[in-house]
Amino acid sequence: MHLTTFFLNTSCLLALASAVCAESPLRVVGNPEERFTEAAKISGNVLAGFQVRGSPAPDLPSVLVWVPASWAGHDVCLQAVSQDGRYEARWPYQVETTWTGGFAEVPLVTDYASFLSGARFTDFASALHKGGCASDRGEVAVVSWNTSAPNVSTPAYLWINSFGADEVFLVLNDRDEVDCIPSTGSQAIAYDFQCALDGGQIGKDATVEIVRLKSGRLQPSDKIRLVSHWKD
Repeated sequence: MHLTTFFLNTSCLLALASAVCAESPLRVVGNPEERFTEAAKISGNVLAGFQVRGSPAPDLPSVLVWVPASWAGHDVCLQAVSQDGRYEARWPYQVETTWTGGFAEVPLVTDYASFLSGARFTDFASALHKGGCASDRGEVAVVSWNTSAPNVSTPAYLWINSFGADEVFLVLNDRDEVDCIPSTGSQAIAYDFQCALDGGQIGKDATVEIVRLKSGRLQPSDKIRLVSHWKD
């Protein structure tokens, strides 16, 4: 299989002025995993993605991720899944030890560049998490997919795979509740709820519990820590 690496310098220059990523701090380690099948294959993750909108990127495919300074020297994993569940990918990276935090361009290694270039905001769910691709996703950072980096007032979205739940909501920092709304359309297979967040709700980081109700009964909840471009 021929894999192509895309370095997205033009999009990177559109990042926040305080956190411009002139050179990516992400170094490819190991081999990416991509699959594109005729039938959907759903993973076991309740959190499918943590994404933020931005202006359309001039070069596609384009992926920008928020990498906090505390992740310098650590392995990270970018994961993505299409809403119809047919495409799923994992890309392993390591953050440079000298990284001081900010949005970073992703050297995206893929054999499906044309397919990924056509993705709209709701077509894919993606997230960057601290640790290797086989590790638990305890800390998750925001991703900007095929858009330029947003400003601090831009809302972000959690894409949730509810596993057939009737209702989904978030509990932020063990106190504030945020309702999630079901996705519409027949393609909502890999994730079927979206939860909108803004900087006033979570600040620079937050502990988030994902709560699911099915037939009036609580399902096992997931708790993660979100890190983002928002300031406290």
